[in-house]
Amino acid sequence: MTTSAPTSSSSTTPDRRRLRCPNCGSEPTLSLASNLWPRATGYVFVCPSYPGCDSFVRCHAGTQEPLGTLAAPRLRRLRGEAHEAFDPLWNEPGTKFGRDFAYQVAGQVLGIDDFHIGYLDEAGCRELIARIDEIDDALSATYDSLQSPTATVGEAVMELLCEIFGVGSTGASRHVSIADLAKFPGVADQAKSAGLLRLEPSTGRAFLSAHGAILLTQFNR
Repeated sequence: MTTSAPTSSSSTTPDRRRLRCPNCGSEPTLSLASNLWPRATGYVFVCPSYPGCDSFVRCHAGTQEPLGTLAAPRLRRLRGEAHEAFDPLWNEPGTKFGRDFAYQVAGQVLGIDDFHIGYLDEAGCRELIARIDEIDDALSATYDSLQSPTATVGEAVMELLCEIFGVGSTGASRHVSIADLAKFPGVADQAKSAGLLRLEPSTGRAFLSAHGAILLTQFNR
């Protein structure tokens, strides 16, 4: 297969350096997409053994930035199914929130800091699909909470939660010890009742819920 593409700074991004073929482990080649599909435009990262290793990933339109990690046929199919399950939550007519908000909440639910379907492996795709109702509920709860951030627990409790969980411009800690939370009487009960956190006595930790983390981050701005 002939590969060619103009050199640019974007072709040496950290994402590219992390890319490997999931079948043979080879570093992929940046190629014109038309080398694989005559009518295609743009660029693609493809295993140098293609089509023996049927592994590739397309690039964002007009760039040489990969849309995710290289994927063989089964993973590409699962990622497609994940998009079919997830995308209607934010792109159907009448939806109250947009793509970025939906991805942020989904990442909180799944425990993934930088959530993109293009970076999910097979197990991650299956988990997303299996938990799609949970993500849908979290989207609605988070959106509604953001309309009035202090309505359920009050401004004083929100400020304490921001302090306890170390909320900053980059987000919040995912958990703190229940012992630390107990230093602030009544805060845990109010936050738990409002769905902002859950307690895990077996490990001694208190976890922010998906919409709790986003709510605190928004409140702190």
